[in-house]
Order: sequence, then C-alpha cells, then structure tokens
Amino acid sequence: MTPAILKSGGKVIIGGLLLFLAGTVPAQPVVDQGEHLASDRPEAWAMAYLSGTTLFSGFGPAASTEFGAIHLGAGAAHIPHISTERRRVGFNGTKLEDLNKLPIFGRLRLAVGLPADFTLELGWTPPVEINGVKARRSLDLALERPLLESGRWQAGARAFYQYARISGDFTCSRETAANPPGSPGNPFGCRAPSDDRSVIEQYGLEMAVSHRLMNDRLEPYLAYAATRMNPRTHVRARVFEVLDRSLLTTDLTTHTITLGTILRPARRWEVLAALSWTPLHVRRPPHRARQSDDLYSARLMLRRRFR
Repeated sequence: MTPAILKSGGKVIIGGLLLFLAGTVPAQPVVDQGEHLASDRPEAWAMAYLSGTTLFSGFGPAASTEFGAIHLGAGAAHIPHISTERRRVGFNGTKLEDLNKLPIFGRLRLAVGLPADFTLELGWTPPVEINGVKARRSLDLALERPLLESGRWQAGARAFYQYARISGDFTCSRETAANPPGSPGNPFGCRAPSDDRSVIEQYGLEMAVSHRLMNDRLEPYLAYAATRMNPRTHVRARVFEVLDRSLLTTDLTTHTITLGTILRPARRWEVLAALSWTPLHVRRPPHRARQSDDLYSARLMLRRRFR
C-alpha cells in the first residue's frame, strides 16, 4: 500500500470518527416557536410602548413649499423611564425585562418639496451602539400636504411608514447574566447577555391644525394620528441549558394626540417641540384586569431650510 493511499485512508477514518462522535453528543435543547399575542398582553404592551416613542409624526401641519425646497433636521424623542413593576412583562407578566436601555431616541430628517405642494420626508437613525442597543436597519418615510391655509390658520395631512430593526440584550441583560443562573439576581438562568432582535413596523395617518402668532415666529399646533403597529421580537438567549429562539408578535391600532409649537428665531431656522399622549391597555397578574398604562412622550427638533 502506497503512502498516498495510507494518507487518504487515514483522512477517511478520522472523518468517520468525528461524525460518529458528533452524533453521540446530545444536542442543546432549542425553543423555537412563534406566538401571536393579544394587544393587551404585558409583552405586547411593552412592544407598543417602546414603538410609540419612535413615531414618525410631523411637527405641525404641512405648509406650502416650493418644488426642490430642502429642510434638514436633527431631533430626539424622550423615552420615559419604566418602573420595575411595569418592566415585569416577560412570560405574560412574570419576568423582569431590561427595557430602560436609552433615555432618548435620535433621528435625522430630510424633507424635500415636490410638485402640487406635496413634501416628501425621510428619516434615519444612525447605526450607533449605545448601552448594548443598536439600530441595525432604519427607514422612515412620510408624504404630507397642506389642506387649508386661511389667514393665520393652517391645516394639513400626513401619511407615514416606519421600519426599524433593533438589537439589544433586553431579555437577558449583561447585569443579570453576571449572576449565577438560578440565583435571586438571575432567577430565569441567563447564561450570557442575549442578542434579541426587535422590529418596529408601523404606518398611519396624521392630521394637524395650527395658528400663527407673533408675525409668524410662533406657531402652536394640535395633531391627531392613527397608527397601525406590527411590532415583533425575536428572542436570542441562552437560559440554563436551553437556547431560546422564540418569536413574539402582535398588532394593534393606536391613537396619538399631540400638542406642540414651532418657533422661528431666524429666517431659515426652526425649533420644534411637542408633547404626545397615546392611550394603551394591559392585563397584568395576578388579577389580569384590563387597565390603562398610557405613553406620554416629548420630542424636540432643530431644523434648517436650505432652499
């Protein structure tokens, strides 16, 4: 038998042994199932609550604009702090989740004037990781147009769509995983920080009316938005000796009322501020009675007109 044949045969034998050994090692159990949740389940409430803080609503009614006009803005929305008891949303309200990752949500906006007084607005969140959270994909799109311009009164409509894919250690935080599995600080057995993937997908219609004051330098406004939400979370965690790959989805329609103002300190500059209220409902243990747990959020943006 030649050395080449011996060498080839050795590779076959070693490969066979590796396959045999691989077949004898028990596979790690995997939980890989999807569940569509009622909109008032604690997990669904949390997804809707956090999705609502990113709403791509406008700042006042759309105004008449020239074709090719450009507005560039940078803004942030406040993400309210969620108490410990309200963060107990996992497993139908029994597991504490790390939802207080960020105090604000940032976004860049670009608006371009189109024919017939339409304005196209695009939004984008940079893929910067902060406290373990990162926006991996982000697309915000809106089309708006004035409906009424009578003296100092303005009214307009806006249609919008949002999609964002966000990663973070929500179900097994770094702090929780640092404790021994099964201990009081880690009762659900997190072995390592999770790499959960949350998707924010929502679309809706907004109507707004405003009244200009102080030679058009100040413009208070009132707006109403109806939004269809389809949030989902894909869990990617190792708990005890199990790989959790569960997919949680829900869908609901929310209604948001916004009170805001536009301040024009200079000819091409605008400072925009808004306070929003979105009613939400949830059923928490032990009684599971349906109760209100609404979202209140503040937004601020600085915008400049270039053309």
